[in-house]
Amino acid sequence: MKGHTLLLLAVVAKYALAFTVTCGDADLSKLTSLVYVSPQGNDSSSCGQNVGSPCKTIQQGITNCRGEGCAVLVRYGVYALAAPVQLADGISLYGSCIFDETSFKYRSMIVGRPALRASDIKKPTTLYGFVIVGSNAANAGEASLAMVISNSTGLVLGKDVLTSGKGGNGGSGGSTTGEIGGYGGYAIGNSGGAGGRACPSNPPPGSTGEGGRGADFQQLASSGAYSNVNARTTTIRPA
Repeated sequence: MKGHTLLLLAVVAKYALAFTVTCGDADLSKLTSLVYVSPQGNDSSSCGQNVGSPCKTIQQGITNCRGEGCAVLVRYGVYALAAPVQLADGISLYGSCIFDETSFKYRSMIVGRPALRASDIKKPTTLYGFVIVGSNAANAGEASLAMVISNSTGLVLGKDVLTSGKGGNGGSGGSTTGEIGGYGGYAIGNSGGAGGRACPSNPPPGSTGEGGRGADFQQLASSGAYSNVNARTTTIRPA
């Protein structure tokens, strides 16, 4: 059993040393501690310490990243979220990372409503190499948001693309109180003219205005996508 354990450790160590982890063109040399995240990983309180045992979710990677100079390296792929990722002060995130021998520059895509939240980020905190997509709005009159940022002067975005989904359609107009009718017409002979028509206080069904159509998918902003490289995900095969 001991021999098998040593062999497994040797395989993991060999795998970790066989490939140089890169995240686009980002300079990772000044990072003193790293946590790895991959769609094929598993979350635990100790995950992400090497590329052979990555965390599955970005949020768990942030939780496991401790100390000055720690950063989370997120492997390429799609991360669909039920709740937005909460950024932490001083914990940088680097996306579009390559943990294997592929030569293609795939991207890390985060999808949510919103996908990311940043609040009170005061220390230098980098968000690099992500495609951040806001899910389609679920309710009428609701906006599609990719990222929400507040009081975060330390946050630095690099080579990220922020894109909204479809906004919610507007709600239907409501009934209004009818106005006073107009003046009656001129008398004809001994008969008075017809009274002016008033707007009904309770209009019949179908006479109320309909809400406007929600905005379609729209790229809102970009801090510089890779030049000369198409955005790719794990669901798209290279051309």
